[in-house]
Amino acid sequence: MSESGPGRPTTTPPTVLVLTDYYLPGYKGGGLTRSVANLVDDLKGACSVWLLTRDRDLGDRRCYAGVQTRQWTRLGWANVAYVDWYSPADVVWAVAQARRLRPDLLYLNSYMSPFSSIAPLLARRVGLTRSRTLLAPRGELSSSALAIKSTKKNIYQRVARSLRLHRGVVFHASTQLEAADARRHHPNNLVLISADRLRAGGPPTLEVPPAALKIVQVSRIAPIKNLHRIIRALRQVTSPLLFDIWGPLEDHSYWNACQDEISKLPPHIGVTYRGPLEPEKVHETFAQSHASILCSLSENFGQSVAESLAAGCPVIVSDSLHWAEFVDGTAGWAVDPLDETQLSSTLAQVATTNQETWRSLRHGCSDALRKAEDAHGGLPTCELIASAIHTVTRPNLSDGPRE
Repeated sequence: MSESGPGRPTTTPPTVLVLTDYYLPGYKGGGLTRSVANLVDDLKGACSVWLLTRDRDLGDRRCYAGVQTRQWTRLGWANVAYVDWYSPADVVWAVAQARRLRPDLLYLNSYMSPFSSIAPLLARRVGLTRSRTLLAPRGELSSSALAIKSTKKNIYQRVARSLRLHRGVVFHASTQLEAADARRHHPNNLVLISADRLRAGGPPTLEVPPAALKIVQVSRIAPIKNLHRIIRALRQVTSPLLFDIWGPLEDHSYWNACQDEISKLPPHIGVTYRGPLEPEKVHETFAQSHASILCSLSENFGQSVAESLAAGCPVIVSDSLHWAEFVDGTAGWAVDPLDETQLSSTLAQVATTNQETWRSLRHGCSDALRKAEDAHGGLPTCELIASAIHTVTRPNLSDGPRE
């Protein structure tokens, strides 16, 4: 791959500038943080990766301890700089760095984020940067995601179309479902599919206890995650069941509504909010649970499903997610996330699962993970980047059709 810009040798690795709201050492961004970290690891040696991110984790008022803003630091396989999005000086510095780097590819990790999508697209539109652009919508183009705060999102989409902000942008989808969402909203744009990396692990040795079984949810606390319906569905479960909730409070008013639902549960149902889960404890948490649940209305990839399966932990998953066909019946259960009766029935089944069935489900997790990896297909990360760099140099894409 060759570098853009005068005077650059064609043998040097291409430069990729990644923009993402949250990155290491943060972990509250959940799947986004892990997906971007995996991407950086996959690009080691193949690209010169520079990454701009916010100076604090999701929901935090304070910046990371020991982190200097407006300064490039080597972190793993990337040069990382942290900025305060609300500081004009930091924003000016970030724009100056993007222009100085003249990256071959600008890789944006959101569709709606002011920091990692809207601002750089506006800068690109007015000519502050002319880099080829790859955008990962991270599930934000699904119908369910767009239905939340729909007025604001519809206004942005109309303005973006009128300004042609996405002209010539290549979209990165993690699944065929996400690719279909991207094509529906941007039929004239190229969409490339590259799945997140999956890692299989051996089945754990956790046994079914004589008392209550434990299920776990690891995700952000936000309406799209459908937690309130899961809690309501637990009212109809007559067997003892423990439910641990892990994840950052992204939407506090929504969490208040969830707490109100928790207060209505019978005493044999124990629900505990554990807070954000540190990355090094994710595998252990799933391995020590009897099942996990992710009944989101929409997901970009569903990183926590992959992590649960890798730990040998069966999953209750939304039937609209791409994981459903690989999990249902062999490594968990697929349910309609809007059907509380079906949710209750499935949770009741989980609460009374015997040891023999449980062992079968646990051993099925690694098979489900392998089948999902085979089916996801798509491009390896390095080929994704190469395709985005080279394909958008074609005149009909770089000029871009009017959306």
